[in-house]
Amino acid sequence: MYKVFIVDDEDQIRHGLARIIDWSSCGFEQAGEAASALDCIEAVSRQPVDLIVTDIQMPEMDGISMIRRLRAEGYKGFFILLTGYAEFEYAQAAVRYGVSSYLLKPVDERALAGELYSIRQQLDQRSTSEASAAPISDFSREKLIEQYLIGHISLDSLREAGPVSQFFPAANTYQVILIHFSADSGKQTPMAELKSLIEEFAGKQSLQYLYSTAKTIALLSLNRSKTNTLSLNKLQERIENELSVFCEISIGKTVGRPEELPDSCTSADSLFERQFILGYKGVISAEGIVPPAEETALDYKELTESIILAVEYNSLEDISTYLQSLMDYHIARDSSEMEVKSDYVNLFISLVEHFIRYYPGIGPELYDRQGFIESAYLKSSILELNSELKIRLVNISSSLDEINPDDIIEKMVCYIDSNFQKNITLTTISQALHYNRTYLGRKFKAHTGIFFTDYLDKVRIEKSKLLLAEGYKIYQIAEMIGYNNVDYFNGKFKKYTGVSPSQYKKTALKENVGDTE
Repeated sequence: MYKVFIVDDEDQIRHGLARIIDWSSCGFEQAGEAASALDCIEAVSRQPVDLIVTDIQMPEMDGISMIRRLRAEGYKGFFILLTGYAEFEYAQAAVRYGVSSYLLKPVDERALAGELYSIRQQLDQRSTSEASAAPISDFSREKLIEQYLIGHISLDSLREAGPVSQFFPAANTYQVILIHFSADSGKQTPMAELKSLIEEFAGKQSLQYLYSTAKTIALLSLNRSKTNTLSLNKLQERIENELSVFCEISIGKTVGRPEELPDSCTSADSLFERQFILGYKGVISAEGIVPPAEETALDYKELTESIILAVEYNSLEDISTYLQSLMDYHIARDSSEMEVKSDYVNLFISLVEHFIRYYPGIGPELYDRQGFIESAYLKSSILELNSELKIRLVNISSSLDEINPDDIIEKMVCYIDSNFQKNITLTTISQALHYNRTYLGRKFKAHTGIFFTDYLDKVRIEKSKLLLAEGYKIYQIAEMIGYNNVDYFNGKFKKYTGVSPSQYKKTALKENVGDTE
């Protein structure tokens, strides 16, 4: 068993991690726990461990500093870093210190088990390398097959234990089938029952049982142009129904020789990593996967701005289109699950920060960043994650559209009437009223029938008429109503009245004289 040490200043988190998963079935045993980084450093110096699961924010010394110090002191083990959404980018930076992975709080059992599985494989590889001086024959048949298929020993090393036919029968084609599984939360994986059920299935389907680990059972399909995925789907259902064990099944690519079996195993194993991006659940086969499309560039700033406009204009079609482009980008890149989730989380946080700034009156539940992060982390495919983000953006968009437009327009009109003499624009008025510029312009046009600039010009021209009738000079009036250029004022005045300011002034003064007489 490999040893794991848990570090977190919150008792509830430490105790929860101790109970959330069946550590022994993952190949680990708990060597202890600590509430601070300094206590962890001291404990690890006394009792070496293989893995440290640690929080970032802790008193006296944070998790990153602890990792840096342990590395400097020669610690060669693995780290899993626990982080909240506010520390997301900070956690990503820890990769430079050899952090194996980082998980968002609250920790999901399945995600943690997956990381433990990956780390255990690397530890196994280390152990195999260190034990290379020992005779190969000390390994069991299953262990030899496993080590060969995952690429830790060569075919020549396998032959030292016996003929290849002892491990893999002669056949025209071979396909490795991997079954990954995890028990329901709080339950221990029933290994004996699982192995018995799958061996029974393999016998009926003429499949060869290869090996089992803490989280995987491997089978071999022989002489088949296409492995029967329907029967594997039924196996999956039976495992889940009878043993309450969730499982995923992948079928590697078809190969023609035992020498190529590691390639089939690798392709099967890589499918588990790609299930999130491919959107598959249950049984997935390498033969049915379309290669990733040519990668295209994505301007995140432009995408964010486009989504903001789509939300503000309540354009559901555009929201869908822009999110589809983000999803297509990741599918083309064949991004990892963590890359996708990190990208979607950061995008949502950026969007929410914008909407909080310009629309503070919207219900806080729509801006629930932590809720989105927790929900995103539990999604099993990019399709589900994309749908989740779309729903949240549509809800925000609907709320924006329900803001009482009369109140906003009244505020705009009052502001213009009181400040028309200033150099005001839609940008300055949006800043003064704490609303988005594009949103205000759209609302103003929808409820007045004219654009903001046209309304501002009309207010200024009406005021200029009064000033002309009082005898002010034209250049004085231009400055008094907010026009710095006399010629520009002349052009605007004639556009709205049909006459020049000087003609209007003469007529207005004559009428005033007539009224006096």
